[in-house]
Amino acid sequence: MAHRIMGPFTNNKNDLIDHMKIILVGIYPPPFGGVAVHLKRLLHGLKESCQISLIDVSKIDSNEENVINMTESKMLFYLFFKQEKSIVHFHIFSVKLVMALFLLSLRHRTIITFHNERFIQTLKSNGILIFHFSKFLMNYVHHVIVLNDKCKKLAEQIIKDKTKIKILPNFIPLQNVPSPNEEIIRFRKKHEFVLSSNAWKICFYNGEDLYGIDLLIELTKRLRLKYDVVFLFLLPDIGEMAYFNKLNKQIQNAGIKKHFIFITKPVSGPGIWKISDLVIRATNTDGNSLSVLEALSLNTPVIASNCVERPEQAILFESRNSDDLFEKTKYVLANLEKHKKKIVNDSTENTVELYQKLYEEITP
Repeated sequence: MAHRIMGPFTNNKNDLIDHMKIILVGIYPPPFGGVAVHLKRLLHGLKESCQISLIDVSKIDSNEENVINMTESKMLFYLFFKQEKSIVHFHIFSVKLVMALFLLSLRHRTIITFHNERFIQTLKSNGILIFHFSKFLMNYVHHVIVLNDKCKKLAEQIIKDKTKIKILPNFIPLQNVPSPNEEIIRFRKKHEFVLSSNAWKICFYNGEDLYGIDLLIELTKRLRLKYDVVFLFLLPDIGEMAYFNKLNKQIQNAGIKKHFIFITKPVSGPGIWKISDLVIRATNTDGNSLSVLEALSLNTPVIASNCVERPEQAILFESRNSDDLFEKTKYVLANLEKHKKKIVNDSTENTVELYQKLYEEITP
């Protein structure tokens, strides 16, 4: 399921979807989470062929062309009262936004992408009455995009008209992968094996470390008994500081302070995946992880939890099982070249083109 890097699909101004504007709503990097990265690449991939802009609700001014920074409340006022009829595509979701989606669906063509399976839990978080009322309002949204069959089945629990639900990929490869900084390169030169992973910030799911950082620290401790290894964990937004301090104490107690490194500066994930021997995705829930797809597209082997559907070329371990993760990691490190040769970049799918086709289809 790795992808070839595709160029812009058109530069013909006559092909512009010029009779309806497309407005993406979400977060623009920084912060560098998977959804934000997807939005940035989608915006840049479409701006030559569509009237497109992005409303960034991150409260971090990006100063980018075609990006408007505003709060969620201002966004609702702007779209409902000031913006002419458009295609409004949401990439964020919360119970508070359900009413906004309903109201905007009365004026615009609305789309929402669920980037993971947690939307059902989000709707149920405020009790059964709010859940059923939210389900009712959600059916006014014109189209729902999910990333895999599992999420499609979950969406079918709340959307009556199954034809509204579409499965579309979110992976848009970089055309040019930036080189890592000198600090990262020093780690590469100093150690025999470089392992890496990432999280947009510390989160919890079902009372557990969503990104499995605790598992990865334990893994590094066990690997250090046999290998010269360093684990680079990209964490551009720390989030839960108390838990971050707890993780650092775990690292210190394990004696791996120089072998498990948090990178809290905004740096390129693909640049790190490119120089890594192995990328590990240890989440206990997920969507269609961009870091997994990016690593495979760069010919870097991937070990991932089996909590969701994964690309065929990823090596799976049982979610939250530290022993299984350790055994799979040892196996891959002992057979690195063999696993690199198994990664075949044979996809001709152009994700940007698929989204352009969707917008064309739903434009009145």
